[in-house]
Amino acid sequence: MTTQRGSALILSLVILTAITLGALVAMERSSLQLKMVNNLQHSQDVENSVKGTLTYVYDALERDEKVQKQLLVAVNTAESTAVEGGKTLGESKFKLFELKQTGATTPILTAPKFTSPVLDAQPTTVVRSIPTPLGYDDFLKGKQGCGAGCDLSLYASASSANGRGGVLSSTQEIGLQRIIPST
Repeated sequence: MTTQRGSALILSLVILTAITLGALVAMERSSLQLKMVNNLQHSQDVENSVKGTLTYVYDALERDEKVQKQLLVAVNTAESTAVEGGKTLGESKFKLFELKQTGATTPILTAPKFTSPVLDAQPTTVVRSIPTPLGYDDFLKGKQGCGAGCDLSLYASASSANGRGGVLSSTQEIGLQRIIPST
């Protein structure tokens, strides 16, 4: 009879250690991938809230003439006030969802609500006027319905949102133009 020296035991322990290390590396990689996907989802939540706010603003302006007119008056008033105060065109800004009609207590456009555990607060939307490009008046004379001319209001609407802790943030802006036949 031959005596055993425990080589099978040592060999099985080495193989078991290698398998355990392989499993630990795989678990570490999967937890890292899970964190990456989670961060991507949080980023998309912030981005979607900003896009959703801009879409909401655009749709409201497109379908509601009353909101269009009130926004046009607010942009023109803010711009006049800024120019009188020594600022240049395009420097005046105001928060859209805080804009109220004269004498009213409610805003002309209510802010959409997003339920997301990722957002620090609801997205904010700022409106600013954009100076009219040179030569644009000649272009407007050719527009149908303008006759002798049209008034033009160019403005930009920018929405911003922040993720919890200020780590994620997103800002997007759209330009809008309103052409109004002169009366």
